[in-house]
Amino acid sequence: MLFPDPWPKKRHSKNRVFCSRLLDRLSALTVEGATLYFRTDASFYFEEALQVAVRDPAWELHLEPAWPFGGDTVFQRRAATYRTLACVKRPKAR
Repeated sequence: MLFPDPWPKKRHSKNRVFCSRLLDRLSALTVEGATLYFRTDASFYFEEALQVAVRDPAWELHLEPAWPFGGDTVFQRRAATYRTLACVKRPKAR
């Protein structure tokens, strides 16, 4: 997930794609070890995504992982700074 629209206004926060509903759905559809990468230049969005990821028991949080995809995008070139996290699908509890 590379620079999704941050929907910065509070009333629009329901439109942010990185949320607990997304992690729940992906958890149901993915296998153990699947990785979701998230990168944004909006600090408030990164902090919100971080809190969502920390609270979800199905995913293990990795901060500032190596980005597995090559090349800079126009958004990366424009951003003064950006942050990255990865969520790795945990094995199901037995």
